[in-house]
Amino acid sequence: MSSKYPPEYSGSGLRAHNTYLRLRKKFGIEFEVITSSTSDYESTSYEFENVSVERIMSRNLRRINRSLARTSVSRVTNALVFNSEMRKVTRKLNSKSFDLVHTFGFSPATSAAIHHSIANQTPLIIELVNTGATPLQSIPGRARLLADQLKNRTAVVAISKALGDHSKNLGLVKNTWTRPNPVDHSVFSTISRTEHYSAKAALVPEWKDKKIVLYIAKFLDRKNHSFLIDVLTHLPEDFCLLLGGPPLRDNDLVPGLKSDELESLVTKANLFGVSDRMKLKPGFLDMAEHLKVADVFCFPASNEGMGTPLLESIAVGVPVVANANEPSFQEWIRPNENGYLSPLDPAVWAENIQAAAGISDDQRQLMSAKILEAVSVDSIDSQYFKILEALSSSAPNEELDVADVLGT
Repeated sequence: MSSKYPPEYSGSGLRAHNTYLRLRKKFGIEFEVITSSTSDYESTSYEFENVSVERIMSRNLRRINRSLARTSVSRVTNALVFNSEMRKVTRKLNSKSFDLVHTFGFSPATSAAIHHSIANQTPLIIELVNTGATPLQSIPGRARLLADQLKNRTAVVAISKALGDHSKNLGLVKNTWTRPNPVDHSVFSTISRTEHYSAKAALVPEWKDKKIVLYIAKFLDRKNHSFLIDVLTHLPEDFCLLLGGPPLRDNDLVPGLKSDELESLVTKANLFGVSDRMKLKPGFLDMAEHLKVADVFCFPASNEGMGTPLLESIAVGVPVVANANEPSFQEWIRPNENGYLSPLDPAVWAENIQAAAGISDDQRQLMSAKILEAVSVDSIDSQYFKILEALSSSAPNEELDVADVLGT
């Protein structure tokens, strides 16, 4: 159960998809997906890479809610959408047979799954993927969910220490598993200098002799793409900036840039005199391929549950400069070793980008080896399977002890 799922852009949805593809291949786990959406209002069933997906929406209510966004009645229309879609999802769950539910994110679909699992004592995994996320997904207009209701036959998966601590502070101590997002070492591993220069010549030939600063993220305001144009004005002429990611779609209600609004970044670069050193690549980009051209990866985002691209960058030996105010970034960035943490000051960022670009090849290989040891898909998939087995075989009213299951 996911708040969004591919082909709609969703970091957590894509990680869920890839995780379960691996679990199916390794352990024979069969799965299907029910999802909500923030941009596609049509209910539909489809296949994505041999996975059955059903998107359940209330189209007319969503359209009304969108038209009334940021008005005094939006709380009412939000609640109407939420309850309508939850009822539809619950009916769908009642028609199916399954051993376990795994939720990613927060939406009517995930909330319906959590409440359905509690009512039916179905084994449940709740994955916390965004800053401020909580396992207590209460329903508008209904009684609040209590932590004690999530102790039996339930595991909470937190992708950062801050999220894990929040869950434990609610009283969900034994059944909370804090783990990083896994990195697939078959895709993300150390890039040689030869590969790096060849990739530059192929992907951005006009910059093959330049140092490339890369940032790929959806063009949400909180991802802070525009900030890096300010930073570029403080960098030497041999540094260039490649900004990529999907623009917002028409139905997205979160602040950010749609396709026809990306020109504002070009206008800003022109105004600051750095447009010849900046490129925009809107759309879904292959992270692994683009990291091959990067000398430094930047992550100036705010409110990040855990930035997987940060881990992927370190895994290929590309140092990262990231927002110092984000607890999830603080967990992984080691100054002078794999990058730098910086306050959102353009001049400071420029200094740290130059320092990061100067990290030696030997140190880049070392940072890659260390991060892959800590976050490899093999290790995390094995732990997932242990939790799935323990939950599916648990008795009603049995509380899961993650440490006991994982032997930690």
